[in-house]
Amino acid sequence: MAEKKPDKGGGGKDKGKPAGKPSGGSGGPSLEGTLGIIALVSVMVIFIILPAVFKLFGTTSEQVFPSDLGERITAGFEGTVTAASYISIFLSLAFICGIMYAQTMYSEIRRKMDEAAMPKKTAALPIHEQLVSAAPDPRWKDIEGLMQSGNPADWRVAILEADILLEDMLGQMGYSGESIGEKLKQVDPAHFKTIQDAWKAHKVRNTIAHEGAAFKLSRSSADEVIADFKRVFDEFYFV
Repeated sequence: MAEKKPDKGGGGKDKGKPAGKPSGGSGGPSLEGTLGIIALVSVMVIFIILPAVFKLFGTTSEQVFPSDLGERITAGFEGTVTAASYISIFLSLAFICGIMYAQTMYSEIRRKMDEAAMPKKTAALPIHEQLVSAAPDPRWKDIEGLMQSGNPADWRVAILEADILLEDMLGQMGYSGESIGEKLKQVDPAHFKTIQDAWKAHKVRNTIAHEGAAFKLSRSSADEVIADFKRVFDEFYFV
């Protein structure tokens, strides 16, 4: 079996920096402010000016602007609600509802645009639900077979193969990255109880990949590393 290339930097710090949140729009007046001003002016026109005009011109046609214009406006506003007043009330309510709906839709569109512009974080999938009913990975049997050998070279291969299984499992859980180290750095320990076991076993694998046959691996050390991998796989029902 081909040995897997070592990670660059092991469990070191990430080189990249997360992209910042995009800056806001232009410095001009906002759509919400413009709609609010339109709504205020419309309400004033419908509730104050129109009823007064209806009352004013419904009472006399002698002159367009009589001397008692102020009194007539007041009388028109305080008088009995006419059919025209009901219509104006209905139209104003419909207009206000339309403005509220437009503001809601605008806010929703802006929220979606902001979410699309922000960098997405990788979240772990519900691995227990996906793999608990799945058949164990047959490659683990091959690894156990290699560990039955008395040859340290076979133990090294078994550790390398177990690390490949770990990378496959992390990929199925939704973690992304060019190496296992990058994927493990995204893990939330609250949802990955065996994260330390994974790191410990993966670091031994890196040492084997770098030093090859020069790395002295005892039987007990090999068994311990494989046991670390097994605890990780058992947590997520992977083998």
